[in-house]
Amino acid sequence: LDRYAYHHSQKRETALTEAYEELEACLPLAKDGPEEAAMVQELQRTLNDFLRAQPEDARRFFLRRYWYGEALSELAAQEGERPARLAQLMLRLRRSLRAHLEAEGAEI
Repeated sequence: LDRYAYHHSQKRETALTEAYEELEACLPLAKDGPEEAAMVQELQRTLNDFLRAQPEDARRFFLRRYWYGEALSELAAQEGERPARLAQLMLRLRRSLRAHLEAEGAEI
């Protein structure tokens, strides 16, 4: 989230903004207080578990899209995929991530 704030400032608007906005509905909101650090660690563990359970290509696409902020069109061209297929895959992954987080008890 700190990375989002850094890239989202007026002077640093990047492609990551769009990717983070897509994930916003899947991730729990940060709360102020001493529990925040524990929540971040739990979220990290849960995300890692989720990604480990995904097929290798889906995991690669997810990381390239949401960690490295690559545009879907760029990602599709490099991977020899159709942008529409990748958009659908990203939608399914976000829905699956949300369900996984809810099953783990995250408040979204």
